[in-house]
Amino acid sequence: MDTGTAGPARTADTRLSTAIAIARLIGIMGIVYVHAWTGRTAEELAAVAFSWQAVLRTVLGEMFGRSAVPLLGMISGWLVVSTATRRGYGPFLLGKARTILLPMLLWNAIAILLVGAAATFGDLKAPTPSSIGWTLNELVPLVHANDINVQMPFLRDLFVCMMLAPVLVRAPSIWLVVVASIVVVWSVSGVHIPLLLRPQILLFFTAGIAARRFGVAERVAGGLSRSVRCRSWC
Repeated sequence: MDTGTAGPARTADTRLSTAIAIARLIGIMGIVYVHAWTGRTAEELAAVAFSWQAVLRTVLGEMFGRSAVPLLGMISGWLVVSTATRRGYGPFLLGKARTILLPMLLWNAIAILLVGAAATFGDLKAPTPSSIGWTLNELVPLVHANDINVQMPFLRDLFVCMMLAPVLVRAPSIWLVVVASIVVVWSVSGVHIPLLLRPQILLFFTAGIAARRFGVAERVAGGLSRSVRCRSWC
């Protein structure tokens, strides 16, 4: 074993894991922040639209909220390459169901219970269970986004992407381009197909797979490193 190279390699892996964890945390916080209930009506929000708080919320929403889904989608695609190529389809999908679908189901069930109870027995103006179909769609957004946990379609679409991941990571690069092109046309057309509620997620997911395949992260890191060394020497 070459201990001379093991140390730097381990350090690089640790830095990469830390960077990914920080990026995912920022993305998740951005999604939650953008979809958080302010407690104010639309009329009240319009009345304070130009206050410093409203401006701050807009800036944070544009910076972190809009970039969160692309960032998390690309990270998921980048990370899935190693697991999807190493595990069989059944164990892989079972693992993703446990880490993506199960938490989503539990969180949605808790939201239905707490928010429904507050709306039924309290003064909270919020959706309440109205039918079996509504409840099922609220648990797993099947045909449209949740009424309560409006950010959950990301996890639903991410799981669909994971179902395709074992095929995508093994497909030739040209097929990644084909999939990305189809998704772009789908997104621009505005056609609603319940297979994906937000087809752009598959685009970012595919981009993450391509970035891992072509070593984009290593190239960017190498370019930044050379730039820093050049500045210190110059």
